[in-house]
Amino acid sequence: MRPRTRFALAVILFTAAAIVVVSVLPRAPLDANGHSHHERRLAALRTYAGRVRQGSFVPQTDALLSIRESFLQRVIDGSLPVRRYFEQGRYVARLDSATVRLESGVALVRIGGRGMVAGQEDSPFYADLLLEGVVAITGVDPTTGTLRASLVITDVRTRRSRSRRLQGWLSPVGGYFGHLKAEDWNRTRQRIFLPLRIDREILLPGIDGDISVPESRVSLSVRVSAVTTLDQRIAVSLALRPDLEDGEPAMQADSLWNLERPDVPPVAAAAPRLRFHRPRSAEEDTLRARVERLAYEDPLWRAVASSDDDVVAVIPRPLLSRVIARASHRYLTGVRVDIRPEARIKVDSVLRMKILGDRMGVGRLKGLIHITHLQGQLAVSGTPRVVLEPPDELVITAPVEVRAGRGAIGMEMAWDPAMLVSLVCRGFQFRESLTGDILPVRDTLTTRMRFAVEDSNVVCRPRVPRDTLRMKADLDIASWNKVRQKLVEQDRFGRCGLVMNADSVLVALKRLAQAGMNLRLPPKVFKPFLLPVSLERSYVAEAYQVAARAYSPTIAVEREFVRLGFRVDLRVRPLAIVPEAPPVPPQTTMTPREEAPESSGTRVRR
Repeated sequence: MRPRTRFALAVILFTAAAIVVVSVLPRAPLDANGHSHHERRLAALRTYAGRVRQGSFVPQTDALLSIRESFLQRVIDGSLPVRRYFEQGRYVARLDSATVRLESGVALVRIGGRGMVAGQEDSPFYADLLLEGVVAITGVDPTTGTLRASLVITDVRTRRSRSRRLQGWLSPVGGYFGHLKAEDWNRTRQRIFLPLRIDREILLPGIDGDISVPESRVSLSVRVSAVTTLDQRIAVSLALRPDLEDGEPAMQADSLWNLERPDVPPVAAAAPRLRFHRPRSAEEDTLRARVERLAYEDPLWRAVASSDDDVVAVIPRPLLSRVIARASHRYLTGVRVDIRPEARIKVDSVLRMKILGDRMGVGRLKGLIHITHLQGQLAVSGTPRVVLEPPDELVITAPVEVRAGRGAIGMEMAWDPAMLVSLVCRGFQFRESLTGDILPVRDTLTTRMRFAVEDSNVVCRPRVPRDTLRMKADLDIASWNKVRQKLVEQDRFGRCGLVMNADSVLVALKRLAQAGMNLRLPPKVFKPFLLPVSLERSYVAEAYQVAARAYSPTIAVEREFVRLGFRVDLRVRPLAIVPEAPPVPPQTTMTPREEAPESSGTRVRR
């Protein structure tokens, strides 16, 4: 054999061996920054272990929203198959299977499918595709309020079956898809539609009646403060704060809790490097033990880990106190009170005077002072106190005040002289409709709330006990003059002038009126309202509509938090037929499918 021929044969054999090595040896999946999943897990575990400096595993003043691996699997299954077009619609990748695995620190997704020439999906020339990536939760969508999640492709593999390997080498499909890298797939980020909504405001419904309260909206600042993947769960810490006031500190920086800022998606590397699987290291075992111990000692994470619901929301007491305080001040400032309480002050006083050196009773002044109509303002005058009472109640005790108002006051009086006095003093009666001022008064108002899941929303149902407020009234000058005039008419000879002084009786009546009375509040000072975390019941994802329904809710009230959980049923309905090869390639196109049968719950027929 000639030397030149031997050299050419050696080159061919070396090239073939290199191809076999690359095809057969396992590769470590690379993330978008060129690091293997092993390294990414290690970095996340270091970050989680470092949270001990913050004193807890997750932020204790933020709401914690958790979803299980099985639920995320169903959400992604419901979005398949997906079509991705390349080269101006010339090639199409049909991705129709996915496996989700939530590891410590990393949310991994492996997707399988085929790469083909667009419009030739029945052709024997295709490439088997295997994509690996991570789920990135990047924040809250400002328009819809839903969690923004996307799939970041970190590794791409092209496989060919043995029977069609020769066809694969001859087809341009295998060559094209074999040269695609992660950044080619990430140019159009694949969104994951999580049906969880975080509203940016709390709507407190208005009330018309004895107490008139206008509708109020409490705006919230919503931000993802931490993302945690552990125990087959991915949990998002949400900083829900009312409008910031002057002088309030800014929210804690993301870098204290996260490996990378959750609102900045990772950028794909231009040329990922080839790495091999590494065995589990001693450092990783040590970090896992430290992280698991820190998570076990965290009450919010224990609340999440102890539930097997698809979605779990844990709301800590400090967050509830802050939101309720702002909502109460916003809701109960300038509340108009317009009631007819029929509150009464009973008058029964013995008048005495000196007769022959002794003080003797000369008669009784009896009657009623009652408020027939009250108009004023009710407002929160301090910081409400929030107490969580297991198993199912939230108790709010708010200091309130009734500011100066006006009232319609009726007075019915009767003078009944003693037996001896009746010989020279006649009895008399008078009745007057008067007006007066309601004196400012401070008291406390207690509201008890119970939580429920209704129509996939978390509803807070307030229950206000029939509390009483101690009201004090004082007639205006014109009304007191009317009363005095009635008494003066009797304060003369032949009437009761010998035993009764009009001014002394007037002082006694004023003292009784200003002593106050108990006023029972109407039972409805609040209406039911929705908490800002809920399930998106219906949403459109590309070419299909998904209906989500919450069922089997679980609600647990502990001393330091409220835990709300529920399972989710997903049903898919196609919206329109998608063309095989669109003239203008869309970013992502979905394949229509049949609607899920009623008995299947979350399974769909392909």
